[in-house]
Amino acid sequence: MNRPGSAPDSFEGGAFHPQLPGGRSMGTLRITGQSIRFESPHGGMEFPLSGVQVEMGGAGHRMVFFKHAQFPGCSLFTAQKAILKHPELERDPAVVAQCKQGRRRRLLAAAGVLCLLLAIPAGLWLAKDPVAGLIARNIPVAWEEALGREVFKDITNRVKTVASPEVNAQFGRMLEPLFTAVGSKRYQFKVHIVEDLSLNAFALPGGIVVVHTGLILKADRPEEVLGVLGHELAHVTRQHGMRTLVQRVGLMVMLHSLLGGDAGSAMASGADFLLGQKFSRDHEREADDIGMDYLLRAGIDPQGLVTFFEKIQKEQAAKLGDMAEFQESLTFLSTHPGTDERIERLKKRIARELKGRSFAPAVTDFKAFQDQLRSQLGGKD
Repeated sequence: MNRPGSAPDSFEGGAFHPQLPGGRSMGTLRITGQSIRFESPHGGMEFPLSGVQVEMGGAGHRMVFFKHAQFPGCSLFTAQKAILKHPELERDPAVVAQCKQGRRRRLLAAAGVLCLLLAIPAGLWLAKDPVAGLIARNIPVAWEEALGREVFKDITNRVKTVASPEVNAQFGRMLEPLFTAVGSKRYQFKVHIVEDLSLNAFALPGGIVVVHTGLILKADRPEEVLGVLGHELAHVTRQHGMRTLVQRVGLMVMLHSLLGGDAGSAMASGADFLLGQKFSRDHEREADDIGMDYLLRAGIDPQGLVTFFEKIQKEQAAKLGDMAEFQESLTFLSTHPGTDERIERLKKRIARELKGRSFAPAVTDFKAFQDQLRSQLGGKD
C-alpha cells in the first residue's frame, strides 16, 4: 500500500521482449529499491536503475520508455508520466538529466511545429503571386476566353461598339505587326473599338482587346496607340488579370474549379473585378518591359508609350479644377498606378538601348483614319 501523499510504486504499463508472446505484453511496472520491474501473467523482467535510459515516445510523446544496455532489444513503457516523479528516479542524477533533456527536445519540437504553422501562411503570402501564376498557367484557355467574353458582354451593355467594317479593318491592319510580334500560340486576339471619350484601352483574358475612341482620337500619332496596346497585350500574355483574379477569389476556389468543380461560378465572380482592377506595380513594370519588347520586335517606336503617359500627365494638370471630369476622362491612369516612376524607367531603357535607331511610321495616314472614325461618331471628339 502507498503511503498517504507519496508517489505510487506501481504503474500500468508493458514490455517489449523477444521471448514474450508476440514480442509484447501488458502488465505492471514497479519501482523497487534500485530497479524497475515488469510483471505480467506472461513473464517479467527487471532493469537496474543504474544505467537506465529514459525516452519519451509514441503519439504526442505521451509514453515513457525505459531501456538498458544490459537488455538489448528490450524496453519497458507506461503512459503514466507520474512514474518520472518517483523518489527513486528523482534521486538518480542521470535519470533527472535525461528527463530535462527530453523536455527541452519536446519544447524545441513544439516550437518548430509552431514556427512551421506560422511559416506556411506567411510563405503563401510572400509567394502568393508565384503560386497564383502557377495556377493561372494551368487554367484552360477556354476558361479565359469565356471570362473575357463575359466581361466584354457586360461592357457592350453599357457602351456602343464601332460597327463600321472599314474602320475596324483599317485598325486591324494597324495592329497586325504588333500581334505578329507577340507571336502568341495561346491567344487569338480580337480588337473592338468602343464609343467612350476616356483615354483608355485594355485587353481582357482570352485575348479580347478593347480600345476607347477617346484614346485613338486624342493620340497625336499611331505609335501612342500601339504603345498602349503593346503594354496591354503583355498583361494578357503574362496573365496578370488571371493571376490577380486567382488571388482575389482565393486559391482554394480556383483549385476546386481546376479539379472539376463549378468553374463558371469562380469565373463569374471575377467579371466585375476585372473591369476595375488595379495591377500591382510589379505587374505594371513587367507589362511595360515586355510591351516594349513587343514594340521593338514589330519595328514600332516605343517612344509612343512614353508620350502617351506624358499626355495623361498634361491632362491631369489641365483638369485638376474639375475632379469629376478628370476622373471620367483619365480611366487609364486610375487603373495604372505609378505613372511618374514608369515614365522614368521607360526613358532610361530607351536611352540605353535605342541610341541612333530609327523607326518607320506605323501608319502612313493616321489622321485620315482618325477622321474616318470621327465620322462614325457624328463628328464628335
